[in-house]
Amino acid sequence: MGYKLKNTEKVQITGEFNLQTGTEADDRVLTTDKDGNAFWADSSVGVAIGGATTEVQFNLDGILTGASTLTWNSTNVALTIGTRIGTLGTNSFSSGTNNTSSGSASHTLGQFVNATSQTSFAGGLGISGKEIISSGISSFNYSQNNTTQTVTHGALADGSAIIGGLNHNIPISSANSVAIGGQEIKIPASTPDTVYLSNLAIWNAPATDGANLNALVYDPTTKKVLQRSLSTTAGETNTALNLGAGTGVFAQKNSTELEFKSLNGGSAITLSNTGTEITIDGRDFTASSGINTSQLSSDIIELDISAYSTT
Repeated sequence: MGYKLKNTEKVQITGEFNLQTGTEADDRVLTTDKDGNAFWADSSVGVAIGGATTEVQFNLDGILTGASTLTWNSTNVALTIGTRIGTLGTNSFSSGTNNTSSGSASHTLGQFVNATSQTSFAGGLGISGKEIISSGISSFNYSQNNTTQTVTHGALADGSAIIGGLNHNIPISSANSVAIGGQEIKIPASTPDTVYLSNLAIWNAPATDGANLNALVYDPTTKKVLQRSLSTTAGETNTALNLGAGTGVFAQKNSTELEFKSLNGGSAITLSNTGTEITIDGRDFTASSGINTSQLSSDIIELDISAYSTT
């Protein structure tokens, strides 16, 4: 039968204290129920956690000697779920393993990902030494790196974004540019405000419309997509070779016609056009003798102007 203390009595214990209630276990703390009965319980049950101005850690094993699984930093108002590397930025959040959220209001989600600038986000799957990096202000990087990725590559420019894919890079001088999907998209320096992707496909049929539309064409030299009026690309079906290139005579399709590269009339020949036809003018001749209408066996008629003189 136990002994109950009166409200006016005090207990002072010197030396070791052993309280056996049947609830003993390693690393438990002494607590009571609403009736004042004492018993041993896990440290996370009914225990006030100190550290108003320090870092508080919760662990699976109930003590602070294990790997931290939940860390709250009240000074920086920052939270880590999992493990992190380095300090937490103010108002930052990190979830996953081996992540760094050092930027102010930065977020990380995944494994081996670093968000090191203000309001940056890094997520996905990196590897040690070649982490997913989001170091530009308000940059975004959710992708994957493997062993072939270049160290320090990632979303380095302010306002840049990497959406999916493998081993991408947006340099500091290419602000507000985006890399989407694909592999090894290394955006050139000083190319801001540009979207890069490996391939583009349209799942559903595109919408149709009337005339007076523009088309998108690809320039293989600059690797950019340009806008061009349909009138410069449309035309009747033809089999012209070397259209616009090589040694062919046609430059491009223009409306419903083929546009010549050039027409050379030669000596004393005048070329003109009315917009719908080409006129070729030659020299005027004055007859000095009759026209020889004799022909060879394979000719229909032969005109001999050798006896004519020019005026």
